[in-house]
Amino acid sequence: MLTQEDFKGLYIDPNLSPFGYLLEVAKVAHEIFEKENKSVAAREPMIMEEDFKEKTQVARVAAGEERSKRNEPVTVKEKPLKIKTVAELGPEFESPPSKPIEEKPDLPNEYTDIITAKNGCELKLIIQKALSKTDLKKSANRLSIPNGQLKAEFLGQKEQIILQEKVGVHCKGIEVPLIQPSGEVSTILLKNWKYGNSNCYMLSSQWNKVAERNRLKADDIIQFGLLESTTNSGWLLLSYRL
Repeated sequence: MLTQEDFKGLYIDPNLSPFGYLLEVAKVAHEIFEKENKSVAAREPMIMEEDFKEKTQVARVAAGEERSKRNEPVTVKEKPLKIKTVAELGPEFESPPSKPIEEKPDLPNEYTDIITAKNGCELKLIIQKALSKTDLKKSANRLSIPNGQLKAEFLGQKEQIILQEKVGVHCKGIEVPLIQPSGEVSTILLKNWKYGNSNCYMLSSQWNKVAERNRLKADDIIQFGLLESTTNSGWLLLSYRL
């Protein structure tokens, strides 16, 4: 309803006809209506936002009270951690053996006989390790000898230079004689292998056959020793399963 305040400050021609007065009143009423509509439209989003926040808060409180009644813990979703495998980390990160290792067990008589037949001198322990699943993975066909686990250096300068040389993208290898855990004498390829920033030695080429022939399993503890000949500069590796 219009009041006198709505016409305050408004000049109206006194010579207007009754219809003219009616038009002026209608004009004032229309202007007031437009102002009120704009004011409501400006307040409406704020009212809706506050109403939404209030309803959301009420819903959260209700959900929390419901979980509390059921004694259910509040769960928080976390991103799963990506855990690298031993194969991805490299041989330097192999798991420690699951059973204690005896450093220098006495060799069986058959090994002593082989050493004597080969004119060998005292045996030098190179490494003693528990075989990992990666060591016995057929698709890899290699046994790692991590530098950090070496008991003694067993290569001369000449052999080290050869192992650093490359054929294409691969490092050269050296065929070395090997006394297997079964006592059988064969040859195996010794190579230098670089993984990231770390280096290690690898026995490859015939390793799968050696593992199968001697029925080696994961966690088997095996030694590799260096046997130098007293009659020449040659040497061989001796492996022994504990």
